[in-house]
Amino acid sequence: MVDLEDDQSQKTERKTLLEQLRLNSIKKQEDFQRQIHQQNSLINRISQEDIEHYEKLKKDELIKKQETQEYIDEKLSKFEVKQERKQRRIQSLYELQKPVKIPNANNPQPLGIVKRKGNKKKIIIVPKNVNT
Repeated sequence: MVDLEDDQSQKTERKTLLEQLRLNSIKKQEDFQRQIHQQNSLINRISQEDIEHYEKLKKDELIKKQETQEYIDEKLSKFEVKQERKQRRIQSLYELQKPVKIPNANNPQPLGIVKRKGNKKKIIIVPKNVNT
């Protein structure tokens, strides 16, 4: 009876050569990956102090970028305000220099400078001591 059980267990445990090779290959690959992981973890290990320093550097760089962006935004807004003022000034000068509309040609009054004729009295002052 014991022999029968042993024979059955051996039959179930017995694997083909292909299966055995495949399992060995998988096992070797897993061992190799585990070994590489251990080597990398030893080589690439960073101390906590180094990590903190690196994070501080990243934070400082981020702060500098933000300050630079704020400075650029401020200068840009000032420039845009100046440009807008300049544009308004140019527009107002242009409006002052707009050509004057000429009245209709049917208008009986002549155009140009008009001199008025009138009675203007001329006063001449003669000095009392005139040596002639």
